[in-house]
Amino acid sequence: MKTRWNTILFVSGSAFLSVFLGWYLHSAGPRVTEGPTLDSKLPLFLVTNLKGEAISLNAMIDRRTVLVVFSVTCPHCQSEVTNLNDVYSFLKDSLQFIALSISGRQDTQQFIDSYDITVPVVIDSTFAVMDRFRTRAVPTLYFLDQHQRIRQFRPGKHTTEQLFSLLTHFCAANDDSIGGRRP
Repeated sequence: MKTRWNTILFVSGSAFLSVFLGWYLHSAGPRVTEGPTLDSKLPLFLVTNLKGEAISLNAMIDRRTVLVVFSVTCPHCQSEVTNLNDVYSFLKDSLQFIALSISGRQDTQQFIDSYDITVPVVIDSTFAVMDRFRTRAVPTLYFLDQHQRIRQFRPGKHTTEQLFSLLTHFCAANDDSIGGRRP
């Protein structure tokens, strides 16, 4: 008899919790499930360089740019940045590369030194860029045109071959053909 009551209480409690959780999640308002608004202009951002000096991210971007947001503690991010570093030597004259770390300066410097990263790296340990871009996963690639408009974004890890293909297409495409693609 006691086991039966325990079962009834457990099932009733689970049902109540499910209903309450569903109501709470529904009533908490809209959630951001997508990334940034495509074709929107890059907001003004201050980031720091590896020396700890504040610099404008916007001032760094004067041509088509690929920006990767990453964390040094994320294994997928480590792979993404090292793969991007491999592509960098081939495409750095056609495309600007910026790696934006959300980790601390010391950890980021150690990561750069350990993996021989040559892609320019800046730091946003306040998560301002992630918040404004509505970044929900790292790594995420952002493709910016020469007018600092967000043309594409691609969350997740990419192989070197995938990156090379994506970035050569981005370099070669005209402005009308690169907007509006979501992952």
